[in-house]
Amino acid sequence: MKAVGIIVEYNPFHNGHLYHLKEARKRTQADVVIAVMSGNFMQRGEPAIISKWSRAKMALQAGVDLILELPVSFTVQHAEIFATEAIRLLGDLQVQDIVFGSEHGISSDFTYLAEMTMKKEFQLQLKQALEDKKNSYGTAFTKACANIAPRLKLNLTNPNNILGFHYALAIKKLGLNINIQTLKRENDYHELVPKEHSITSATALRKMILTKNWRVISTYMPDFAFSELFHYQGNFLPEEAVWPLLRYRLITDSLKHLKSINSISEGIEHRLIQAAKDNNRYVDFLSFMTTKRYSTSRIKRIGTQIILQNRQADIQKPYHHILGMTRTGQGYLSHIKKGLNYPLISTISKAPKDLVIKDIRASRTYNLLEGPSFDLKQDFRSPIILKQ
Repeated sequence: MKAVGIIVEYNPFHNGHLYHLKEARKRTQADVVIAVMSGNFMQRGEPAIISKWSRAKMALQAGVDLILELPVSFTVQHAEIFATEAIRLLGDLQVQDIVFGSEHGISSDFTYLAEMTMKKEFQLQLKQALEDKKNSYGTAFTKACANIAPRLKLNLTNPNNILGFHYALAIKKLGLNINIQTLKRENDYHELVPKEHSITSATALRKMILTKNWRVISTYMPDFAFSELFHYQGNFLPEEAVWPLLRYRLITDSLKHLKSINSISEGIEHRLIQAAKDNNRYVDFLSFMTTKRYSTSRIKRIGTQIILQNRQADIQKPYHHILGMTRTGQGYLSHIKKGLNYPLISTISKAPKDLVIKDIRASRTYNLLEGPSFDLKQDFRSPIILKQ
């Protein structure tokens, strides 16, 4: 059986995602579509607007055959770690292709640039760019890429191009035999106002969901996804839902403890504490903290790491946590599972605690944000979603 992999967040699932999914299967002629999905917290450091279980249901209804959760330790990270660990899992699941959306839209350019950045010349260029302390790592990386491949028009300031490049780079570094294909995105990832046609960004869609503009929302989502969203029992979580927990941590935790948290470096803990004391609103806190060196997304990721108490000293091992599957996905998994290098987890309660503890903590934190009606043991009680 031929498998194609996709790396997704589905926050929430919309018509653009359905197009991507159908094209991935069509272009690769795959028998099985495997999705590695962010759990209850996103790569940009935001809580998902609805839970991972509801988003997994949407994915299965759309045609995904096997959907797995990317561990939170790898999800709430910069693009390189996020992409590398997602590709690592897909490689272990023996996919032959991955298909992703990008602003650039030319598959071969991603592979070419990945090959170029593995050369010594690139490392020298990167070192020189990092010597300018005004440059963030991302800015320095982009400048180094432009210097070694000046004719390449692949813009690494665009979010999906960045991820696509790191998918290609991870495939090279991990020595995997995976083909990449990219679909050109027709909408702006950052757009806040939806376009007139039936595909818009998840950012615009989340904005509409928070105001419950159901009539308009329904035009941008497949019927099955809209139904799941409309009947959702929890609270729709905006990004600022994390603010009370984050502010509490920043005001009460010791400097020593904050220094131990993943992503804390360069003394930024001092500025974080001051920002928490001086700003009552999350939007003002983010505005205060955002600089050329520290993007808003980076600050959000740091904040989520603090809330989840993910320490730099903690080591997360890769594993496959199955959220849902079809009969086809189940058959494929049965066929390859003896060859897997990483643990396959179908029941969290039976998994080694040290392997899943961070994801349990993330789910419980998310459940607290959702309100008193949600079960703190949801991960223990939610069975794999099986679609006939």
